[in-house]
Amino acid sequence: MRTELLDTQASANELPVADWRYRQLLRAGWPDEQALLLAANPQVDLHHACDLLAGGCDPELATRILL
Repeated sequence: MRTELLDTQASANELPVADWRYRQLLRAGWPDEQALLLAANPQVDLHHACDLLAGGCDPELATRILL
């Protein structure tokens, strides 16, 4: 599932970056599904995403804020 979602939202050249972003979001505690959505969107600020979660923001609300 992870690769399929990334394939549909990122070009082949962007896949290594999206995969790295995905792994960073997982390390920050993001649930898998939200991490996939955020990682595949290059306009999402990775630091802001991690800061929101670290600050106690609910992942669902943080996803809406970021997207």
